[in-house]
Amino acid sequence: MNMNVSVIGIGAMGGGIARALLKSSDINSVIGYDVSEELTRAFYEEAQTVSKECSIGEGDNGIPICVEDVILPNNKTNVLILVLVNEAQCQQVCSSILSTNNDDKSLGSMTIVLCSTVRATWVRETSSQFEERGIAFVDCPISGGPIRALAGKLSIMASCNDEHVLTSLRPLWKAMAGEDENIHMIPGGSGMGSTAKMVHQLLAGVHVVCSAEALTLAAKAGLDPEQMYKIVNGAAGHSWMFQDRGARMIQSPGEEVKSALN
Repeated sequence: MNMNVSVIGIGAMGGGIARALLKSSDINSVIGYDVSEELTRAFYEEAQTVSKECSIGEGDNGIPICVEDVILPNNKTNVLILVLVNEAQCQQVCSSILSTNNDDKSLGSMTIVLCSTVRATWVRETSSQFEERGIAFVDCPISGGPIRALAGKLSIMASCNDEHVLTSLRPLWKAMAGEDENIHMIPGGSGMGSTAKMVHQLLAGVHVVCSAEALTLAAKAGLDPEQMYKIVNGAAGHSWMFQDRGARMIQSPGEEVKSALN
């Protein structure tokens, strides 16, 4: 399968994924789009240094200016990755794709890969809508943060109603995740990947809350939070979330907030 990939949503995670794909010899072309014109242009400026097609040949000097530009038949996209902030954004983009002219045969050769964290029920409903149009849909939540996204070392949890689709995307999984231990094919059809991500997020949230409670307890008990942070990171109570989020918790007041629970 010749992979011509478009990524919608090239912020911290999507931008890392798009750049990792640019480095992969298994990916023919990479198109990136974001509602932020600044992010889109920054990606194209970097992409110019890579010997790989990254232009749609339309719009402003080949740079997509809307979602519709990305799904134009002449840009050859056959894998469309969505890395959006929330379900509302996913719904908006998916509705835009589904509203495309039914006579447009190019959509039938496209595979949608959803990497956002959304409800499993929404995934199943949306997957059915795409499949009715003959468009393959892969439920593929990701984890690992921006650094691992850029390095092509994400953990992926992919599920699909057609297992052959998952197999055909093997080069994409390798480009996004690298080692086989990071690539998890979840049986049970679309929605099961998001179910796995829900379980993961439960643990991630618990670790964040417990990290905050532990460091607060240390401070109120008269301990140095920075020293306590170092102690935990070298002991059995350590976790990835404590190491990452705990470091931010002991920063000086006024530092930019980079994570939130809601």
